[in-house]
Amino acid sequence: MSASDVIAALTNEAAPERIANAAEALSDALEAAVEAAPDRWADAADQFLNVPPVYVRHLLSGLHAAIRARAALPWLPVLRHMRLVRDGIDGRV
Repeated sequence: MSASDVIAALTNEAAPERIANAAEALSDALEAAVEAAPDRWADAADQFLNVPPVYVRHLLSGLHAAIRARAALPWLPVLRHMRLVRDGIDGRV
């Protein structure tokens, strides 16, 4: 599955807070995938704006773990995502 396909599925996930067990399992799987292939997910970071915050948190946790393991990754999309979140794009922040 491509990063875009995963992001689309997470964006369309119905009320993840109401299905906490499923959201937690998906979040954990996402974090593991990000840690295993950080460059793939870092490139897609700015596509996570409309994904529920629980998944964004696990995206960032996976990137953090990869960085601690000294993995190289493209920073521009990650920083762009963080700037958009900081600026409150889409009114959610």
